[in-house]
Amino acid sequence: MGGRLSDCVNGMFDPENRFWMFMEKVMNVLFISILWLVCSLPIITMGAATVAVFQFTLHQVRNEEGYVWKSFFKAFKQNFRSATVLWLMQIIVGTFLLYDIRLCFQIQLPWILQMLIFIVLACVSLLWLLTVLYIFPLLSFFQIPVKKTLVDSFIMAVGNLPVSFMILLIYAGFTVLAWTRPCTAVFCVGLAVFVSSYLFHFVFSRYLCLK
Repeated sequence: MGGRLSDCVNGMFDPENRFWMFMEKVMNVLFISILWLVCSLPIITMGAATVAVFQFTLHQVRNEEGYVWKSFFKAFKQNFRSATVLWLMQIIVGTFLLYDIRLCFQIQLPWILQMLIFIVLACVSLLWLLTVLYIFPLLSFFQIPVKKTLVDSFIMAVGNLPVSFMILLIYAGFTVLAWTRPCTAVFCVGLAVFVSSYLFHFVFSRYLCLK
């Protein structure tokens, strides 16, 4: 009996214990959330910072992560140019769609035509949003050119709609948490990316098997 209790206690405090390994992942995610915030403050660098976070968390899913600081800044530098171009493109497209939706309700049009335009813009905006979900994790996973990243992101988003909507719900949930509990906002980013990385890895692995 004593031997079993001793083995149980030793197992509980064993650093290779699954619980402690998971907690280490969570702590790394919290740390990388702070790095993301600091490197995103100039706004223009947010794309590169997001790719760096995804590259680390996608390695976490495969239990291949390295040191947080080193891994983050290595990915940040490697993907800076492509990620920044993609980030600026998404800001422009998102602003354009938001402006069009707002304009739709300001111009004097027949109600039916106004609603038809709104529905079309809403559908386009949803497709754009689902595509954006895949852009930065896809770039971090495959490190492909900008044009191919955009095309493949759209194909994967539409081709895996159930997973895409699950990822969208995850982000929505953490956004609500950050809004209602501002003290958790910084860490919500990393946790949302960490959780969604399991779904992204599932999707990306399917395409790797198809090659």
